[in-house]
Amino acid sequence: MNYRLYYSVLAIIILIQGYFFYYFVFSDGKQGGLQFMGFVSLIFGLILVYVIIMLVKHQRRNNSQKFNEHIKKGEQRRLK
Repeated sequence: MNYRLYYSVLAIIILIQGYFFYYFVFSDGKQGGLQFMGFVSLIFGLILVYVIIMLVKHQRRNNSQKFNEHIKKGEQRRLK
């Protein structure tokens, strides 16, 4: 399975959340009294970073299992 698309989409969403954090906390958004939205965006962005980390771990685990699939187990390995 190709995870490149998932990485790209999640990275774009994280960048958007980072921009929202900056906008609502440090830029023009704070003047509207919506600073809490910046922190909500930050929390959501951190959750997405955690999702990317878990996706990388899942991909590595999948790749290592598929790498060793060719090794026969038990009685199949017995030489005749």
